Amino acid sequence: MAKRFADDGIWDKRWFRLLPPLKKLAFFYLTGRCDRAGFWEIDYDRMAFEFGLPRAQLPDDILADTKDVVIEDGYAIITDFIPFQYGTLSPTNKAHTGILSLLERYKKKGLGRGLQALKETEEETEKEKEEEEEEEEGGVGGELERQMDTSPPPGVGKFQGQFVKVHPDTQAAAQLWMNRGWHPGRPWRQRVSEALYAGVTLGDCEQVFSDVSPNIAPWDLVDKLVACSKQRRATEGHERKRQQFQQQYGKVCRVCGR
Repeated sequence: MAKRFADDGIWDKRWFRLLPPLKKLAFFYLTGRCDRAGFWEIDYDRMAFEFGLPRAQLPDDILADTKDVVIEDGYAIITDFIPFQYGTLSPTNKAHTGILSLLERYKKKGLGRGLQALKETEEETEKEKEEEEEEEEGGVGGELERQMDTSPPPGVGKFQGQFVKVHPDTQAAAQLWMNRGWHPGRPWRQRVSEALYAGVTLGDCEQVFSDVSPNIAPWDLVDKLVACSKQRRATEGHERKRQQFQQQYGKVCRVCGR
């Protein structure tokens, strides 16, 4: 019997918590029934039978509008199944050759269009790792590359082929992430940079990073960072009002009792 990795933090993710119970069950069914490439040929009659439900009680859109799931030509595809289960596929890895063959067959059928964005993300991450290795090696070549006119100006980074503004604290946030032994990819840096521009502080990052798993999606991480930032600002705002009230009236706050 084949075994697969499962995300033990999925119940902490807001998008999953908001799903109706039947959609949660359908999502878990899909993760167990799909093939090694994350594809499942839709068979709602069988799904209803294995759920123990009359077919009429299982909506035909049960998998629609589910995060990381796309519907293409009679197939349901989990877009992050491959990186979650195997990481980056390699033709030289015998364990990956069967999966690559599956993907090639689906490609010939015109399937897997929803995986294109995933492929681009993997290429960006791989490219970033190569650039970091070159920088660590140093030497004349590395120095000349850094001096090229095509290099982005200070405070600007390159993301998905475009120059974007990078928050000055992004590198410090990445260092906090690396201190936990995790690698911050380029999509991670871009998302966190946007969160920093939205008011998230390094203190918020440190607090959230200590409570999340390394395989958390960048957009889920940003949700947690923004929520932490809002909570901090609310607490700071209450503290300012409490001090003003105490100075003006000499009384304790009726809300917090201080």
